[in-house]
Amino acid sequence: MSNENKHIPIPASKEEFALALVEQIQAMLSYWDRNQVCKFANHAYQDWFGKSKDEMIGITMKKLLGPQYSEELPCIKGVLEGHVQVIEREVPFPHAGIWHILTTYTPDIYDGYVRGFYVHIADITSMKMMESELQAAKEKVEEYRVLKEKLMKEQDVIIDKLHEDRLNLIGKMASSMAHEIRNPLTSIAGFLKLIRQNILNRGQAQLLKYIDVIDDEFEAINMQITGFLSFSRNKAFEEKKIDISLTSLINSTLFLLIPRLNSENINFTTNIIENCTIHVQKISIQQVLSNIISNAIDALITINEQRELKILCNEDGEYIYISIINNGPKIPQELRESLFLPFMTNKENGTGLGLAICKEIMEKNNGRIDFYSNDEETCFRLSFNKQLILF
Repeated sequence: MSNENKHIPIPASKEEFALALVEQIQAMLSYWDRNQVCKFANHAYQDWFGKSKDEMIGITMKKLLGPQYSEELPCIKGVLEGHVQVIEREVPFPHAGIWHILTTYTPDIYDGYVRGFYVHIADITSMKMMESELQAAKEKVEEYRVLKEKLMKEQDVIIDKLHEDRLNLIGKMASSMAHEIRNPLTSIAGFLKLIRQNILNRGQAQLLKYIDVIDDEFEAINMQITGFLSFSRNKAFEEKKIDISLTSLINSTLFLLIPRLNSENINFTTNIIENCTIHVQKISIQQVLSNIISNAIDALITINEQRELKILCNEDGEYIYISIINNGPKIPQELRESLFLPFMTNKENGTGLGLAICKEIMEKNNGRIDFYSNDEETCFRLSFNKQLILF
């Protein structure tokens, strides 16, 4: 229906506007004098109490509320003393179940005297249902979080157990293989010593160079075996710790790798702390250095630009650091989380044991190994606790 030509009256005064607004409110609004006699009530009382606005006028609070009056009496006394009263209650309604209502009593104070009070009663059942549903949802979320945390812990335990079983298996294999390999190597070492003595006696200096090469390779094999034995739980196989300078440790390792560094056209520089002696397993730590440097060489030979390898030493109040840095390609993101786990490798002919061995050795020598890798460089850093390794 069109209202374009129809005259619609609007409230002419503020009072009419206020009354019209009050009638639109679904909550109960009323005014009561000091004697608790109703002087005004909106239409909502018809829905709640079955009384029209006119029937509400003149009724007492006690008559309207009946048995419930005693529950409201403390609030009524409070508002008549000049204090706002707010109370939330559950009220049973016939054929409607339990309703949640919020009642506010507001004093009407004139010249310091309470001459009456306003009552505002709102149905908050829907809101309470939403709060209940929200609380139930929160409890479900918490149950899910606790369950997820429990499952993750159980998963971690299983993974740790599998990892420990794997290391134990490797350790047993290492012990057995090392015993079988080292026996003939010991014999070879003895005969090399005899050959060297005979060569010196006969003045055959050229053959000494060949013997030196064999000695170097023999030492490299020995280092590999020592590294592999880091997985062994048999204390009898553990290398004894000795006092050794950083300079000697690094230079003795580089001595075996310099031929390969030169052949691959790799520029290498070192910066070693002078007069610094640490207490570690010499051959084992040499194996760690050798493994990381060899990995760096493998990475560097895949690039065409200038190949750079740096070995830098520094220290702070707690640790001595050896950093091996190369400008080769960065380590793939998918490998980084599992880089130190056994059998994890992206090399076609790799075993995946090198860095796992390094981690085991560093932990046995009161140290740790970490790394970073980006487009500019990759760095593996060995950290030794000063309180535990300094001589």
